[in-house]
Amino acid sequence: MRTLILLLLLCCNNATLTCKTKSFRKIEKKAKKSHNHELTRAVEATNAFHAKYKNLKIAKKKFFKTAYYIEKHRKKQKGYLPKKKSGLHHTIEHDPRTKNTFIVLDSKKSLIGEGKKKKVYKAIHYGRSPKIVARSQQQGDMKEELRAHKALQGLPGIMNTHAFTKYKHKKKTYNSIYSDLYQGTFSELVKQPLSNYNKLIIMSDLLRGLESIHSKNYVHRDLHTYNYLFHEETQPNGGIVIRAVIADLGRTIKTYKARKQPAQMTHRFRPPEGFRFEKMRAKDYFASDVYAMGCMFYRLFHNKYPSWQISRITGISHKKKLVRKLKKKVTKRRESLLAMPSLSHADKIELVILKMLDTDPKKRGTAKELQHQVQQLL
Repeated sequence: MRTLILLLLLCCNNATLTCKTKSFRKIEKKAKKSHNHELTRAVEATNAFHAKYKNLKIAKKKFFKTAYYIEKHRKKQKGYLPKKKSGLHHTIEHDPRTKNTFIVLDSKKSLIGEGKKKKVYKAIHYGRSPKIVARSQQQGDMKEELRAHKALQGLPGIMNTHAFTKYKHKKKTYNSIYSDLYQGTFSELVKQPLSNYNKLIIMSDLLRGLESIHSKNYVHRDLHTYNYLFHEETQPNGGIVIRAVIADLGRTIKTYKARKQPAQMTHRFRPPEGFRFEKMRAKDYFASDVYAMGCMFYRLFHNKYPSWQISRITGISHKKKLVRKLKKKVTKRRESLLAMPSLSHADKIELVILKMLDTDPKKRGTAKELQHQVQQLL
């Protein structure tokens, strides 16, 4: 047994050696007979991971070597350990603050998506029952985003995060955020057939998230299609509903810092007052977030883009054009609904959305008020 463990340690620590120990099945049998807790935990983690994530096609023996290394160095783990340095098949990253350890997957197959500054890969949150998470990495400064994530961590309606890490490579600093892995973005969500009931649940989730942000005196400022994530949830009766969260806090800042900053980074979701954002007051940015979310709810409810959205609009002339379109499409429709003697359930949902799209930011309502209205409809 001692010989086996020594061989395993050599395999895990020396990049030039090839692991020539017995098959994983024989290692598993040895672990059952031994009293080596590190070996046993590594075997259990390997089996748990392989049972749940066979589609990732990570060989048991490769995963085991990484798992055994983590177990052996549990008390001495420090930050970022590249695979070139350890000789393992995977890079390891440890967060000393949360004590969470992650196995980094950096192949093209593990890439989830990328933006101007970020790349998002799958990673493995290591433990007795390992699970796949998302690892968002960005080079350079992320102070504001990390500050927002930490302030909003654990609040309802916000992407769930597990750790925030940082390491240096060739004099460059890389920041990573580890979070739950969701099934997709809003653009994929709207392709699915959804009942009005499920649409209300999604609206409630996202308004609760916006309420969480605003309650801490933060504003998101970048509420567009790809910054809403969803996942399926099984109900007690066996049915499945779609739940949603707000993601990407890269533009999220305190209200007092928002002055003279763009209201929404994507022009199509910018409200009329956002075209003269240098004149906006701090609290006006709350209403800007409500408007941007209202645009997404309109698409969710009607299964089509709002007709007033223009891809590239800047300046005062475009502001006037947008106001005209909103009054024609939103204000008139709202007035006609309010004039009806009775309203259907769908009409009442539409009224909430139309309120969020009012040309007057003072009349849109707060995220808290709107969330309460949606809850009443539920």
